[in-house]
Amino acid sequence: MIDVLERHKDDADLAIFLKVLRDEIAEDIVQEQTAMLDKLKSSLQRADIALEGKVSGKLPRKEIFDIIAKLFPTKTRDDIHKLQGAISKDQIGPVIAYNRLFDQTADLSQTNFVELLRQQHLDEIEEYMVEIEVCKCAQGSYISL
Repeated sequence: MIDVLERHKDDADLAIFLKVLRDEIAEDIVQEQTAMLDKLKSSLQRADIALEGKVSGKLPRKEIFDIIAKLFPTKTRDDIHKLQGAISKDQIGPVIAYNRLFDQTADLSQTNFVELLRQQHLDEIEEYMVEIEVCKCAQGSYISL
């Protein structure tokens, strides 16, 4: 099973599952990511209501990009651009049906945008854990995570 997970760890779900199995990260990352996606969906819906007076299910591309930048202020400019590119892969045109960004694909994975957002979240957690270990080593109180 580990071998199969290793071969498909480019999928955010499988990467997380593998890391949880190896005790490299806590299982609650799944709930964190669900909450992150729910917050993003709610923000998009609120913006939709503010612009349209009701839920239309669509927002201008630029509005979505602005919301993402505001919700994730610690992301690098490069990461934000990658997310924008993923949205462009998922949907073309100046107006985005934002709920479709959260759909499952035919192979039961998620859209390019959600997969990338979840992978970035996982990468950020791993970077943070490495920073903690470096600080502990520098202070002489090394404890392996």
